[in-house]
Amino acid sequence: MESAATRAPLRTCIACGRKGQTAELLAWFEGPDGQPWPDWTGRRVGRVGRHAWTCRTLTCVQESARKRAFARSWKKPVDAVPSEVLVARALAAGEEAWLNRLGLARRARALCVGQRAVRDEARGDARGVMVIAEDVGCAAKERFAIHARTKGYPVAWVRSGTWLGKALGVDEVGVLFLKEGTFASTLWHGAVDLVALHSAEIVAAAPASREAPRGSMEQHGHQVGWQERE
Repeated sequence: MESAATRAPLRTCIACGRKGQTAELLAWFEGPDGQPWPDWTGRRVGRVGRHAWTCRTLTCVQESARKRAFARSWKKPVDAVPSEVLVARALAAGEEAWLNRLGLARRARALCVGQRAVRDEARGDARGVMVIAEDVGCAAKERFAIHARTKGYPVAWVRSGTWLGKALGVDEVGVLFLKEGTFASTLWHGAVDLVALHSAEIVAAAPASREAPRGSMEQHGHQVGWQERE
């Protein structure tokens, strides 16, 4: 039987020509100003203008500007937008989408917040993704990093606990644990994408350090993407 992933339509990166599913690429829509604006969800709801797609990499976003690829894709004149502006737009929209998704994960009870809650959740055979703020205390940072390596958890490193707290309605959060599932997979791959774009907020995404068990994050691939499927 044909899988949903196999049936998903393919799109083409306007910068490098690579084909991929919508969950693997970054959608760009024509804004009211006629310029390209990013949409990390890939949805077309409320988007009546033209769409185009790029890989979620710094190189392809920059090349789409250098090659004037949006004008070619949309078959119409498009004002030149400097590559650094497109990258800044992609990062701002991507970081906002990542924080919004984190808030959804908490409301769905797919997220443990704070050192004690994370420690209790990770004691057993729980699978998932750990998120650690670089400005958490040195001892705690080292302790949770070692624990993640021991358990084989992927780790997303963020610049500050204050930035994490914005999504959760608190002043600061040092460490989070995303329970294995759609939210964890989506947020993990989102972190990888944002690191590839040189995010100033999500500064590193370290994959699991040991062989991942069957059905873990590393075997889900990019098929979930950033799309809101709950």
